Amino acid sequence: MITIVILVAVFVTGMIAGIVTLVCVSISREERKNSLYDKAPTRGAAATRRLLGWHGPASHATTGQAA
Repeated sequence: MITIVILVAVFVTGMIAGIVTLVCVSISREERKNSLYDKAPTRGAAATRRLLGWHGPASHATTGQAA
């Protein structure tokens, strides 16, 4: 029983580490290419933006600010 708990803990830890690594790689690529204000170039970039809550710059029309 303890072996199963340890294996599940290792699996979950590995999954979290993998997700963090992929997010860090995606963020560094986006910053290097200065593409945060454009459409996401790949599905991975789009998933990272969704995960982090980045929807791009808000236009002046939606924020109510004068141009």
